[in-house]
Amino acid sequence: MLDQITDGVQRLRTRFGDRFVLIGACTLAGVLLLSGGMLLAALASGSPSEDQSSAATPLLFDPPSTTTTVPAQVTVHVLGAVRMPGVHRLPLGSRVADAIEAAGGVADDVDIERVNLAAALADGQRVYITRRDQPNAPVLAPDPLAPLGGHEGGSAPSPSARVDLNVASQEQLEVLPGIGPSTAAAILELRRRVGRFASVDQLLDVRGIGDAKLGAIRDLVIVG
Repeated sequence: MLDQITDGVQRLRTRFGDRFVLIGACTLAGVLLLSGGMLLAALASGSPSEDQSSAATPLLFDPPSTTTTVPAQVTVHVLGAVRMPGVHRLPLGSRVADAIEAAGGVADDVDIERVNLAAALADGQRVYITRRDQPNAPVLAPDPLAPLGGHEGGSAPSPSARVDLNVASQEQLEVLPGIGPSTAAAILELRRRVGRFASVDQLLDVRGIGDAKLGAIRDLVIVG
């Protein structure tokens, strides 16, 4: 067969010349290279890619947890007729009785009958323990959902539970929502200067109390 190919090439050279034979050989070589490239591409496309292989590999780690961590403690402000008033941290689920124990126990002049010892505590709550000489002090048996400085329950307190501006102490005034130590001291200073409050509206003369804050505490105070 090789002799036949050699004879064919010789006849082509005789008939068309060496240049034609060189062009034909180059063309044939190009066709062979192109066919080989297409074959290799087809073989390569049949094997799984690196991305596909990695996608099929199962995860070897657990996804991060989205569980919310619940605080294990509550922080409450205990004041009034206790031996160590101040901020105390207690285990979650604690009661008013636990807060009193953390504050060193009750003082000798406590009016314990006005305190709900079984009330549950909420984080950020203020617990006021009433003294016997404070008949107008608010009864705070804290509702777990009450805001800081709030009174028991969600409705306005009865008149007997309101704070009398003419006899209230610094601690009693601080129980009122939005009334901190400096504002309570300013109320006492105004009372000292005027003698007695004639109207709840006189609180507007206290630095730091405007119409909005007065509206928030109006139903919680009286002028006796």
